[in-house]
Amino acid sequence: MDHNKSGAEHIDAMKSATSSDQNILLKHANNANEEIVQHLQTTREESIVMCHNTYLFTLLMPPAILTFINADLGPDPRYTRITISWNLGGAMFVTIGGRLSDIFGRRYFFIAGACLLIVGSIVSATGQSINRMIAGGAIFGAGSGFLEMSFGAVQEIVPSKYSHVTIDLFDASSIIAQVMPLISWRICYYVMIAFQPLNLVMLCFFYHPPAFKLGGSLYPWVSATTLAPLIIGLLTLAGIVVYENYTTLQESLYPPRLFRAKRHFTTPMVVMAIGGMQYYSNTTLWQRLSRLLYAGDEVFKGLFASVLPLGTIIGGIIVAFSKYIGHQRWQVLFAVALQTACVGTMSTATIDNSAQSIVLTCIISVTTSVNLLNGMILVGFGIVYQEDIGTAAGLAGTSRLLAGAVATAIFSNVTNNKYGSSLSVAVLSNVSRYNLPTDALTKLVAAARANTAAAYQAVPGITPAIRAAATLGNKQAYLEGAHLSYQVALAFGLLGVICAFFYSECG
Repeated sequence: MDHNKSGAEHIDAMKSATSSDQNILLKHANNANEEIVQHLQTTREESIVMCHNTYLFTLLMPPAILTFINADLGPDPRYTRITISWNLGGAMFVTIGGRLSDIFGRRYFFIAGACLLIVGSIVSATGQSINRMIAGGAIFGAGSGFLEMSFGAVQEIVPSKYSHVTIDLFDASSIIAQVMPLISWRICYYVMIAFQPLNLVMLCFFYHPPAFKLGGSLYPWVSATTLAPLIIGLLTLAGIVVYENYTTLQESLYPPRLFRAKRHFTTPMVVMAIGGMQYYSNTTLWQRLSRLLYAGDEVFKGLFASVLPLGTIIGGIIVAFSKYIGHQRWQVLFAVALQTACVGTMSTATIDNSAQSIVLTCIISVTTSVNLLNGMILVGFGIVYQEDIGTAAGLAGTSRLLAGAVATAIFSNVTNNKYGSSLSVAVLSNVSRYNLPTDALTKLVAAARANTAAAYQAVPGITPAIRAAATLGNKQAYLEGAHLSYQVALAFGLLGVICAFFYSECG
């Protein structure tokens, strides 16, 4: 393949060629890619599996232990930024790393990501404040953004016909990371300190790919603090689109040729982004909802935290048979529609029916995996040049992570704002029969918000009955906030269903 030739010119030539000419061009591209593939097949898969697990450690663990971190180091209303900073860091680095690794090779980007995760593990494990934990989350995101490219790397070393099974086995390998929420929060980070260097060693010794070529809760929505970053970010994105499309670049960071494959790349990327909104926001919302409403002790808190990882594993198993079932387009459409229906139904969750919430949340996780994993496979099929696979995987990851960060911020603010406005009403209504003085009621509402034994003990005249009534009011108020968030998520899900109609088949 002539690497000096513009990718856009190559795509345009293929579009304008006759059927016979297209076959010649495709054969030429395939022959050129064969040498790359043969080199990649000498890579040890274990090193990529380790990358995937270390990436998932930082993804799954913080949302599962957020409430413990906030209870220990807070309370601080900014604690959800621990996970939001991860999404934002990953969204920024996965696309940049994906494209640059296509040019210079993935080895040193993976190694850099592994080093960042070691630093993030140390920062988080020794964190004594929410601010420091947010910083640790941002470092995790930056490192995980590089390791997110493992999805693209693993598809490079197997033939396309085995992509579904490979992605499933790759996803199943994450079982180690999936069970980590079952242990205490600081131990989670200490285990990562031990695990991350092992990943670094595996990468240094066994991963040697080629370089393909050279060359709202704190600030009002209408405030400047909220609007300025949003507007600047949108204008920056618009500027990048204009710059990439209308300037002559030897190596484009976001190759326009990828986006021309609308049904093979752009549509899956949008559908995955909406799936990411549902999944990443739900990892935060479900953990707090389950712990507050349903989990009675530490063991059950860990088990409830494993509902989402269980769904992820089941979804991966389904994708393994996706190719044999056929009609991947309709599989994705059904998954997105079922996910949306379950998200809408979660807006009717009740305090006394944990089984319904568990089943619905598990199904949401299953369908999200079917959507995201099939999307990653289709993105791999949709590229023309083998050396674009890192860029394609990076862009797909960025869309998912960035949308997830936005959704987590939106849903957290929606939940917290509704919870804040409902808490006093619910608590005061439940304890009205006890005729408590005003100062005691004020402290009781604050104690219900903190939801700790120490806070309740500080309330004058507190009794077990009064505490039970206030605790129930706290649950009722948070449930109202969660209901509203699920209703907002339903709107995004419906948009995903519409986009999924324009999916192409995986193959």
